[in-house]
Amino acid sequence: MEQLKSIERIDSESERVYLRNGVVLSFFLARYVHEISDALSLVLDRYLGLIPAGALTYVVPSATAEEWKELNDKTLARCKASLAPPGSRKRPMTSIHLNDAGASAPMYSFSIVGKATDEDVDEEMTLVQMTFGLDVLKNTQLEQFVANVKTIAGLLPFTSGYCSPTFLFSDLHKSKAWGEIRGLALRHPGYDVQYSRDSALTLDGKSRGARWLTLLGPGLVKKLGGLPALKRRLPAPIMLIELPTGLMIRAGTSPEIGDINRRADTPLLRHVAQAIEPVTVFEEVPMLIYLALRDEEVLRRWERRFLD
Repeated sequence: MEQLKSIERIDSESERVYLRNGVVLSFFLARYVHEISDALSLVLDRYLGLIPAGALTYVVPSATAEEWKELNDKTLARCKASLAPPGSRKRPMTSIHLNDAGASAPMYSFSIVGKATDEDVDEEMTLVQMTFGLDVLKNTQLEQFVANVKTIAGLLPFTSGYCSPTFLFSDLHKSKAWGEIRGLALRHPGYDVQYSRDSALTLDGKSRGARWLTLLGPGLVKKLGGLPALKRRLPAPIMLIELPTGLMIRAGTSPEIGDINRRADTPLLRHVAQAIEPVTVFEEVPMLIYLALRDEEVLRRWERRFLD
């Protein structure tokens, strides 16, 4: 297994952590919150059971709230109640964000950003995303973590999703964080780079591409020729794991990270990227803005890092 080194950057003036690495689990669903409210509540409870008790301490409890507040039993109950159909069907958007760091870069976080109910936009997806510390990738915890991902994925009717090492950043120091993310991502292709709240607006039922654990819903699997076709394209040790709600592609026992400077490649991720290229989204606007600073060649390099 490639040993991931911990990354933590602290702003000297505010003393906030503005950048760290961790593990992200993201799902994109072509469903409104009120259609899947029970599943979303179950996933939130499952996540809370997987992380240290009391780890989440801050919350933005609604789409109209603008500041982080203290998370307690009352605000957590408010979050869960907001997912229920009577309210989530009527309001234009339902969203909740919980984390352990407020405006700093989180280690543990959970977000739901619902597809807008007042607009009929096929491209827009509901986002469910959670993050974990790097310890879940340790040999002693790795298989249990993958089992937990499978359980969570089996609760959600996802269109696509993934689990991967990633960079987590502070919104207050976004420009500073993305300046460092840019160099790290181009050097280490196995890291995920995301601004999923924006990506979910234009994903249009596709996948964000190959990650350590790539999740494809039944519709995308069908577009790729079905499970038999994928099995022919993806050699061992890549694993194809059938779920009640779709398919998980596991690119090796542990994540490939790679290092362009040291010519350390990511062959398994390359195989996955090639197999799912027909259903992969390209020219993501959030990545063009934040990662590439509107440089289309930089965006192309990152989005096709496993393909060219």
